[in-house]
Amino acid sequence: QSTWGDFMHEMTAVDCPNHEICGERSMPQWVLDCNQGTCINCAVLKLAPDLSSTFHVSDCPICHESKRCCYFPTCRQHSVCLDCVRRCFFGADDYFDCPCGLDVCDEEHNECCRITSVLLDALEAEREQTRYLELCPICRR
Repeated sequence: QSTWGDFMHEMTAVDCPNHEICGERSMPQWVLDCNQGTCINCAVLKLAPDLSSTFHVSDCPICHESKRCCYFPTCRQHSVCLDCVRRCFFGADDYFDCPCGLDVCDEEHNECCRITSVLLDALEAEREQTRYLELCPICRR
């Protein structure tokens, strides 16, 4: 028999344990309970709820920068930075803004917006055509 306390626990806002990768924050506890401890996006992508326990600083084999990394979710052996894991699983669109920083460009900034748009379209087409980015960049597992 459920109590008011059980109901309030289920409705408490919590973050996905992988929120630094998936960005999911402030969801009811029951969402995590129904998805093996993660948000629905992480559950669908089969990202383990303990990725944050593997965070460390290392050189990323994708972007070649020394950043905060975790073990790549599909192989759990190789370190990849959080930005590259995010880009591999959730796409790159959220990480490229128009360099001019304007919502609507005037003629002076038209060229940078056109180039950025072409880049985003190419990235989206590549992501739709393949799922290889979800494999470890080192062992391909």
